[in-house]
Amino acid sequence: MARYINSNILFQAYVHIDAPFEKIQENDSIKEDLDEFISDRARHFLYPEVDVDLEFKEGSIKTYATVRGTLRKCLRDNYEDFVSEIEHLYWFAKRLSDASNMEVAFLTGAFLGSIERTEARPGIIGQTKRIIDGILSIVNIDNDKKASATVRRFRVTKIDFESLLKNLVDDEDKVLVKKEIALLLKTLPKKLSKENRVAEKIEIEYNDVFNNFNKLLN
Repeated sequence: MARYINSNILFQAYVHIDAPFEKIQENDSIKEDLDEFISDRARHFLYPEVDVDLEFKEGSIKTYATVRGTLRKCLRDNYEDFVSEIEHLYWFAKRLSDASNMEVAFLTGAFLGSIERTEARPGIIGQTKRIIDGILSIVNIDNDKKASATVRRFRVTKIDFESLLKNLVDDEDKVLVKKEIALLLKTLPKKLSKENRVAEKIEIEYNDVFNNFNKLLN
């Protein structure tokens, strides 16, 4: 695992198949074929040095396919819109996870009824998208109920950002994310209500979250 020290988990595919685990133990080519399937696509659509780690666990067949790398290298060199780039990466992570899980079933000879559970875990790509979605959802509100819900959502988004910073192990990625999130925060309204239709207490809570969020960017 040493080669992964400076790599983030970009996303992970998980599948649990009701089939004898011996199929994996007795057929080394299954892991080799699956590794080639995921690696070729990840390195084509992301970047050549991305890492793929496969792990099989007993309990029928449980497969974890983890793609590791840096967020900055996944983006085009001259990208213009960070939000759109993350949308594309998120879409790719979900699609490759689904395809990888189907490939596990195919290589092990399993049928659809044998698939107990699948998950597409989008790692830091998914975390970044969730933060972006949370920020972009904040708009001017004209009543206390909606304003309170907006503040709660904003507070959760800040917590998500703190978690993302802890999960980012590449310094360049931290600089990138802080810069882009700072730009998004600048687009937020200074007040939740333009016509002062929201209680002052809620506006103060909104500003507190906003200020504390900005402190994380330093």
